[in-house]
Amino acid sequence: MAIPLDIAPPGSEEKGAPIVDAAELPHAAMTAILDSATQGIVVHRGGPPLYVNRTMMQLVGVKRDSPALLRPILEWIHPHDRNRVATFMRARMLGRGAPRDYEFRLLAPRGGELWISCRAMAIQWTDGPAVLASCYDITPHKQVERAQERSETLFKRVFQATPDMVCLSYLDTGIFLDVNDNFARAIGMSRKDILGQSIFDLEIWDEPAMAMRIRAMIRRHGSIRQMKARIRRADGESFPISFSAESLVVDGAEVLLLIGRDITDDLAREEELCRSRDAAELANRAKSEFLANMSHELRTPLNAILGFSEIIGGELLGPLGDPRYREYAEDIHRSGAHLLAIINDILDLSKVEAGRLEIRPHRIDVEELISGAVRLVRERAQTAGLALAVEITPPDLAFHADDRLCKQILLNLLTNAIKFTPQGGRISVQASAQPEGGCRLVVADSGVGMSDDEIRRALMPFGQVDSVLTRSHEGTGLGLPLVSAFVAAHGGRFEIRSEKGAGTTATVILPDVAE
Repeated sequence: MAIPLDIAPPGSEEKGAPIVDAAELPHAAMTAILDSATQGIVVHRGGPPLYVNRTMMQLVGVKRDSPALLRPILEWIHPHDRNRVATFMRARMLGRGAPRDYEFRLLAPRGGELWISCRAMAIQWTDGPAVLASCYDITPHKQVERAQERSETLFKRVFQATPDMVCLSYLDTGIFLDVNDNFARAIGMSRKDILGQSIFDLEIWDEPAMAMRIRAMIRRHGSIRQMKARIRRADGESFPISFSAESLVVDGAEVLLLIGRDITDDLAREEELCRSRDAAELANRAKSEFLANMSHELRTPLNAILGFSEIIGGELLGPLGDPRYREYAEDIHRSGAHLLAIINDILDLSKVEAGRLEIRPHRIDVEELISGAVRLVRERAQTAGLALAVEITPPDLAFHADDRLCKQILLNLLTNAIKFTPQGGRISVQASAQPEGGCRLVVADSGVGMSDDEIRRALMPFGQVDSVLTRSHEGTGLGLPLVSAFVAAHGGRFEIRSEKGAGTTATVILPDVAE
């Protein structure tokens, strides 16, 4: 009996297979040789195997005494490949032509499949012809191959499906390797007419030197991100694009991947937004200037009203007779003072919006600042039945800032605290030095408090929190916006913490502003 052991790896050249006479080798030695082979070896006639080496048994997950060795070897093969392999087996057993090397799948021991590269040939076995097959596990190679195929398929799909313009061209020559349909449509040509042409020949860039600039930038940086340029269509018209580019290596050659999109609509929207913004800014400036002019115009007659109402109320030129005249004069004076305060607030707001608010820093004694503000609101607090406490640390605290604006900040915060604190509540004013210089002012009350949404509303010009307390007090909704603007003008920070039913704490941090 002679068994040809032609079991070289697939792909090697066949230059005459060495023939070994099995009768010349002891059975144990022959088994040891075949079991040491790195490929699986099986001898069969299409039914149960006549011989299986150790590597083949490991591939199919059986042992020498396993009942599986009594079943036809075709059961080892994946059902989708079984008919093809059986056809080759029958042809070889009948001495007909059959592929010497082919691939198929085995059923893996733990489920799944193993890809096998098989080299098969007819041999003479003890009692007649048989087939000798040597099998290599090429599953890892197949997995890599499939991953590459999936990657290529995915790239092709993305390449064509993306709404952007995509093209591949050789970096040196500029010859197009591939373009997607969107690129072809954008420049008004077919893919067939573009492929094989050079980017220099088609002159698609509106700027003649753009192709050379892109090549230089890619050579220097390796990529380009969100660059803007203009592309020329086949009809000569051009349009703006924003593109990114990357250098790739394909078959050893440098290839430029360029992805771009038409930004004509984006630029039109941007221009429209700019026009709208400019119009809004112009309207805002006009409004601010109107408010400033009207405020100045209204101040003059209001000062006369306030002055004459004081003269009448004080009966400086003689008795009025009926006491109701004095009450009317006081009402006139009180209403005029309120209107003047509103006008002053509007004037300050218009200065802020027009960018004309000027900071005139002076040295401020914090104790004098707070006592002056408290003196103006103390009577109102007492009338409302509120306790008012002041704490200054250190007592001689001083810093540089605009004294008028600082006084206005403190007055607005105190007025709000009094307005929104029910009878029997308490208000505190705390001042402390900042480590880096400047002053920290905190006005806290035990009033009705605000939600986060109400705080946002209160910080908007003319915004008012919808509350019974608000409606029972006069106000324009400019107090907190002015505080925020005055603090910002100093380069400071303004914070409000509040909770419904638990009061509000307003914190102002003002830096020391050099004179």
